Amino acid sequence: MLWWSCVAALVAIFVGLSRLYRPQLALGVVVGISLLFPAWFTLQVLPTSGTVVATGVDVKVAVCSICLLLYCWMPGRTFPVVPAPVDYLVAGLILVHLISDMTQDGLHVLPVLRAAAEWYLPYMVGRLALQSRSDLEQLWPVLASVAGALALFALIEAGFNWNPWEALAGSRPLEGVRRDASRWGIKRAYGPCLHPLYFGSQLFLLSVWVFFAAQRALRR
Repeated sequence: MLWWSCVAALVAIFVGLSRLYRPQLALGVVVGISLLFPAWFTLQVLPTSGTVVATGVDVKVAVCSICLLLYCWMPGRTFPVVPAPVDYLVAGLILVHLISDMTQDGLHVLPVLRAAAEWYLPYMVGRLALQSRSDLEQLWPVLASVAGALALFALIEAGFNWNPWEALAGSRPLEGVRRDASRWGIKRAYGPCLHPLYFGSQLFLLSVWVFFAAQRALRR
């Protein structure tokens, strides 16, 4: 019930912002907020196997899917019609993912669904949410705030050995890294993600929004 409530609330925010402003802005805001939800907070759709990957749908994937579908019918929606080099690069990345998974696991639909959830959905959201300079100007406060919140929680987890997401959504499933793993005597933070390396990569990629916010503050 809680999972459904979270997804419904974010979708409602998307619809409301789309009507008040633009669907592009609403898409970026809502999906940015969804990064704060833990990856193991899922709706189970497949039988549990030896891994938690692809056995359930988390809040981010659900919100991306529903909002992308709704976006197609929102007034004021626009679609990039001219392919850019990055489009072909992402298509190649998805193809490598599929070849790698199908070579290891065989030919079936699960690798396709996993590649769509991990690469295609977030890429399409970003492609639609950031179509012009004005989109960047309107989205940066939200995404910089999300990045700052994640970084603060990472410091709390590393310094006090306490993960706020586990307090809300239960213990993180073990996915190759112990919960007490440390490096140089400091606990490895995994935040709302399943692996500390993935969380670190997420923080690194989100840091550009913080630097952009800092640049604007210094110039003003």
